[in-house]
Amino acid sequence: MAKTGEGPKPTRMELLALRKRLALAKRGYELLEEKRDALISRFFELIKLRNNLRKDVEENLKQIYEKYKEAKAILGRDIDSVIAAIPPIKNIEIVKQYIMGVSVPKIRKVEWEPKYTLYASAAAFDEMLKIMKSTTENLVKLIEVEHALLELSDEIMKTRRRVNALKYTMIPKLQRSIKWISLVLEERAREEFYRKKLIKRKKEEAYA
Repeated sequence: MAKTGEGPKPTRMELLALRKRLALAKRGYELLEEKRDALISRFFELIKLRNNLRKDVEENLKQIYEKYKEAKAILGRDIDSVIAAIPPIKNIEIVKQYIMGVSVPKIRKVEWEPKYTLYASAAAFDEMLKIMKSTTENLVKLIEVEHALLELSDEIMKTRRRVNALKYTMIPKLQRSIKWISLVLEERAREEFYRKKLIKRKKEEAYA
């Protein structure tokens, strides 16, 4: 039962080492499966959150457009100068956060105060800015969630590949090696048993 080519040595020490590796591989497989399932669960939670945020943002954008039309009907061309006076978003601060051990960016700070001169203003314009500020907050959350989904998707694929590598490659290979060494050792034990038995018989015949 000699095994050709490179492979594990058919010794008891090698057998014990392979059994330990197999136990670790199986434990690693279980942990990775748990991680993969948890990542997928969190992924679908974020999908639901993203869909809700998108819905809110879309509704707000419709309201903003309606208020813009109302304000423009009152202000006419002056609305362009009023909009131009609104300061831009500034001081965006991005930090790292971790979701299931995956690093994703978090927009911790966004400064934007939609201030403007009261010149040629209108109530509809004020309402539009209030909705815009609320929408900006939701957009920031939506950006975070969208990026988190990309990172989680990538991590799920990596984890799935590792799970499959253990399940279909590493664990079966270890099991085959363990089986082969066990058979070789069993055959050697039988050969040794018969050898000793033969020696004993010859001794008995010699003294008969």
